Order: sequence, then structure tokens, then C-alpha cells
Amino acid sequence: MFRTQTKGARASAAHEVAWRLSARIEALARDLLGEPSLRTARTWRFGRKGSLVVNVAGARVGRWYSFEAGRGGDALDLVAWARQTDVRGALSFARAWLGGRS
Repeated sequence: MFRTQTKGARASAAHEVAWRLSARIEALARDLLGEPSLRTARTWRFGRKGSLVVNVAGARVGRWYSFEAGRGGDALDLVAWARQTDVRGALSFARAWLGGRS
């Protein structure tokens, strides 16, 4: 995860935003990554070889992993990775994308 340095109230706020993003993970994944190259009931894969997987259902909903980059995490981490930003930038984008402050 990218947010290992967040603590206390900031970590709690980030967790809340990640949870809210996970509830809308299909729309978020499309907005950040485009249309998936492969869909199953629980996962969407992106890229020519499907090397990035996003969990869209089940116990791991909102979790993702890029086999090319060797990175993964929750929905907020996906925002940070896809937009090439830090947690502050990811939170700013996520709050705007969700339609307000969290």
C-alpha cells in the first residue's frame, strides 16, 4: 500500500474514502483505466495481457494488483497509482470524484 505513512485521523479519513470508492469500484476503474480487456463475475482485467486486476465483487471488492508493476492495494491506492500522485493528491481527486468532502 502507498499509505504506510498516514497516521491517526488522516488514516481514518483515508480508510473512509477508500471504502466509499470501493462501493463504486466499477465506475472508478472505468474512469481511471478505461474499459477492461476481460471481465469475470468478481474481477476485471486491464491491459493487453490483463496484467492489472481489479476486484469488483466479493470479499476483496476494491482491491487491485498490477502484475507488471508488482503493486496493489485498495481503491484509494488505485487512484494514487493510476494518477501517479501521492496520498494527498489521491484524496483530493477521490473527494472530487465522489462529489464532495469526505
